[in-house]
Amino acid sequence: MGQLSTTVAFGASRANSTSLSQNWADFGEIQQGELAVIPVQLINTSTSPQVLESVHLEGDDMVFSVNSLCAGILAPGTACTLEIEFFPQDFWGDFSGQIRIQTKSAQPGTGRSEELELTLRGRASPAY
Repeated sequence: MGQLSTTVAFGASRANSTSLSQNWADFGEIQQGELAVIPVQLINTSTSPQVLESVHLEGDDMVFSVNSLCAGILAPGTACTLEIEFFPQDFWGDFSGQIRIQTKSAQPGTGRSEELELTLRGRASPAY
């Protein structure tokens, strides 16, 4: 899986400051009631510290969740982990969603927010 490039807010064009280790979290098929976890790395590819501003889940949020192991400021050249969970406890069928991640330079006045997107997909079969 390739790295996902950032989209800079307001349409400006410049080098990416952060990236994700993958742009898809495809859980395949699991049984209803099972838990599947995919770790995704948030990587600071810049030479300045970056702040993780927000992580938003869109779509089938009753079966997907995200646990951020990223705290505070991400130093240059380092990475932290987002744990993406698929837990169709009470549901079965096809599910999809997206996670939108906002980052920004930690240095005051040096940049706009950047947005990363991670697409989610999973299927749950009924537990008999």
